[in-house]
Amino acid sequence: MSLTKITQKLIGLLIIFLLSSFIIGQYGSITFSWAQDGWASDRQIYLANFQDKYYYPSAVNIIAQDINDTEPKPLDKELKPERDISQGKTTEFPVLLDGKTLFTIKVDGRTTTAEQRADIVTKQIETIAKNYSISVDSIELQDLEEVILITAEDDGQEKILIFGITNDDAKEANQSLNKLANQYAQAIANAIVEYRKVRSSEGLFENIILSVALTLGLVIVIRLIFKLVSITQNFIEARRSNNRGLRIQGLELFSVENESKFLSSLIKFSRLIIVLLLLSFYFDLIFRIFPQTRRFGVQFRRPIYGALKLAFNGFANFLPNLFVIILAVIITYYLIRFCNLFFKAIEQEIISLPGFDQDWAEPTKKIVVILIIASALAIIFPYLPMYNSPAFQGISLLVGALITFGGAATVSNLVGGTVIIYTRAFRLGDLIKTEDHFGFVHEKTILSTRIRTITGEIVTIPNANLMSSSIINYNALERELKQPLMIRTTVTLGYDVPWRKVHQVLLDAAHATENVLEKPAPSVFQTSLDDFYVSYELRAHIPTVKTKLLTTSQLHQNIQDKCNEADIEILSPQYSAIRDGNQNTIPENYLPSDYVPPGFKINGIGKLFNNSQDNG
Repeated sequence: MSLTKITQKLIGLLIIFLLSSFIIGQYGSITFSWAQDGWASDRQIYLANFQDKYYYPSAVNIIAQDINDTEPKPLDKELKPERDISQGKTTEFPVLLDGKTLFTIKVDGRTTTAEQRADIVTKQIETIAKNYSISVDSIELQDLEEVILITAEDDGQEKILIFGITNDDAKEANQSLNKLANQYAQAIANAIVEYRKVRSSEGLFENIILSVALTLGLVIVIRLIFKLVSITQNFIEARRSNNRGLRIQGLELFSVENESKFLSSLIKFSRLIIVLLLLSFYFDLIFRIFPQTRRFGVQFRRPIYGALKLAFNGFANFLPNLFVIILAVIITYYLIRFCNLFFKAIEQEIISLPGFDQDWAEPTKKIVVILIIASALAIIFPYLPMYNSPAFQGISLLVGALITFGGAATVSNLVGGTVIIYTRAFRLGDLIKTEDHFGFVHEKTILSTRIRTITGEIVTIPNANLMSSSIINYNALERELKQPLMIRTTVTLGYDVPWRKVHQVLLDAAHATENVLEKPAPSVFQTSLDDFYVSYELRAHIPTVKTKLLTTSQLHQNIQDKCNEADIEILSPQYSAIRDGNQNTIPENYLPSDYVPPGFKINGIGKLFNNSQDNG
């Protein structure tokens, strides 16, 4: 529906409303005047004898009687409720005309409560206001010493009682009786004049003009709102090419298109809310302009204003809590920033703490930040809305149950990660060996550790498993003790090979290997003398752990070459015991040119039989 059609419908509704109000107002005035003539004939109060000492009780009795009764009720002091002054509080009850408060009544009468007095006087003033035969100028005061009566006269010069003001009323208002009576009489007269004015033809015409002006103002404001929304949407579309959406690292939460749609929907929703609020205020004002529709205006605005008042009061009551929450968030934010700067300075060795390793800076920062956030949440939660509600408590119980039943393994890994961090077991990039894995540390978190093996596989190990196993760190010696890394390899040879020759061959192989340090010098140890062979261990040092695998491989190659050059076979004694007749395992380029594989040693048959006879 276009804005022009909306405007046309609003103007049409206003015209219908104005015509209806005019008809109701004219017919209502005739009806009320006709009804008042009948009512006044039954309710006129004659004050012929003000000197009668019993008039004051009679006047109070007249004020106390129900508006629908035709005869005064007898005085009955037992019907008057006792006034409760134990709390020291006085309740005020307004006297109204046309929805406006003229004054309030706080004191009970002889037989009526303050609330009943206010209700009776309200009805009496409204009845007089509707009766145009009663002139406002006829309102006067009648002083009876203990009470002052506010009265009026109709065309027949008959007195009509409006209200009786007592000394108790004057004491409660902290004014003299005459001053209070004059004040109330003036308020009643002004209210009746205003009441009749707005219901006159001139008043109705003024109200129509005001209604038309309000309608035009509403249309102009709505047009401006629609125009402003259109300009804003065009601006968003123009800036769309410069937007990159909402991203968290590589994750795209909102694309540029979705972001534009969201902003457009948000603007349209805001426009709808503003227009609805404007319409509610508009109809409230329209209803309040015309006296015949003011009660509808009260019924119309009561739920709207009630909801707005409830929301505003709720927000106002929440403001102290909101201040505490904002203050806690600000303090938490700057504490976290301070922690980042402080631990970054430790990590970069700008600040040094005795006994605090710089590798602890990053994990300690994370732990401290978690503690700061947890403390902030503990402070903020009691100040959140609905903190003590059953829904909030149910969520807390659910979170507690999840942590209790599903957090055992997580807690173990947390403890394991903390222990590994503060025992300085390894760092990122270190070459380590566990019971089942060997490789470089690729990632280290509080829950698990990831290792990149020498075959290029990424293995994730829970920290609880690492804590319960031994860890060999090949980088720790170089980093902490400033000593080169030692590599070792073992060769087993038979007893027929001279050990001095083996030592020399292995040392020559070490010296021929690239990256092997001359100092400390390579060394050979005989680690065991087994049943069939001797175990020789070659030890050498390399400058960095990064070349460990390559240097070890080259060392093995050189050992093979040097042993072959020295005519030393690297084989097991079990193979040597049954090798007669087999080719030598040394490569051909190391063998003499006239080398011939040895044959099998078989004794002659005669010799074999001779040996058998000798045994027999």
